Amino acid sequence: MEDVLDVYERPYDPARPVICFDETRKELHGSPRPDLPAEPGTPTRQDYEYKKNGSASLLLWFEPLTGTRGVSVREQHCGVDVAERLAYLANEVYPNAEKIVLVCDNLSTHKAHFLYERFSPEEAHRLK
Repeated sequence: MEDVLDVYERPYDPARPVICFDETRKELHGSPRPDLPAEPGTPTRQDYEYKKNGSASLLLWFEPLTGTRGVSVREQHCGVDVAERLAYLANEVYPNAEKIVLVCDNLSTHKAHFLYERFSPEEAHRLK
């Protein structure tokens, strides 16, 4: 934990951005009936009931020292999805960075072997 806190105390370095990465799963809800529109003196009214519309997986990243953030919404996620998102960060968002300092939990999908499952050995090594 102290190592993570030390990372957060580093000064901003565009060549070595600190990126926090996480994922979550959310249920998707819909309304069984349309909202009642607002009228003068009365706000829009929504029914308390909802219908389930499945779920979605959110892959989120955040650079705390600049406030830069992003999200990828997918039907589900696995290690290869995480590898693709990390490649997107390295190639599209931070192409000039020497190294991206990644802060994430130890979930099984955050392992380097997924980079090798998705990319060539050379590209996986570059991203690692």
